[in-house]
Amino acid sequence: MRIALFEAFLHKQIGWFDNKNRAPGILTNIITEDISAVNGLTTESLAIAVEAGLGLFFSCLICFIFSWQLGFVVTFTSPFMVLGGLGMSKLQFNQKAVDDSYKQANALLNDLIMNYRTVIAFGQKNVDSMLDRYNKLLVIPHQTNIKRAHISGLFFGYSQAIRFVFIGFVFFVAALFVQKYNYDQEQTQKTFTGCYVVFVGAIGSGVSISQMPSISKAKQAAKTVFGIIEEKSKIDPKQKG
Repeated sequence: MRIALFEAFLHKQIGWFDNKNRAPGILTNIITEDISAVNGLTTESLAIAVEAGLGLFFSCLICFIFSWQLGFVVTFTSPFMVLGGLGMSKLQFNQKAVDDSYKQANALLNDLIMNYRTVIAFGQKNVDSMLDRYNKLLVIPHQTNIKRAHISGLFFGYSQAIRFVFIGFVFFVAALFVQKYNYDQEQTQKTFTGCYVVFVGAIGSGVSISQMPSISKAKQAAKTVFGIIEEKSKIDPKQKG
């Protein structure tokens, strides 16, 4: 994908690069960070989702084998396990404004580095003006990241707490079944074996889901990358005639 993106850059007409959103710093950021973010939308997210889903599925299935009553309870309450991880992965606050600010800041920084002699030649006042402009471009991302940090912290706390609430609830229901139906020793052992299987599956799934990358960021990066790759150049050197 990185090669295809770089090839798309090479085949674009000269006028395509005149846009301020296609400065060298912005294009460099796209070919490095955005490509890495797209990976989170494919292999990483898919692998984590499959791992967490299979963990919950097989733990519920084994619980059904040992105690079908408890299996129904586990099946209907297990979706609460994944809500925290899904919430964290779909967080998106003012993402477009943040991306635009980062792009402009990267473009400004790239121009400053490439033309640092000219910038310094105009004196300290010019340098302070450039730094002040750079700081203003980072205000929106800074405010958005603070908001995202608080909300993602709540989701992360929920994803950690719900595992133990879920496990405690399952053991409590198992104890109620044992008391209500007067299970013998063998059936009691099977019931709590099912609880232990669910315990292990819930812990594993919770850990996997908490490591899921940001899907919203990956989608935005994929939209940018594939938009550049699929955009037709007005003057393509590969065209015949």
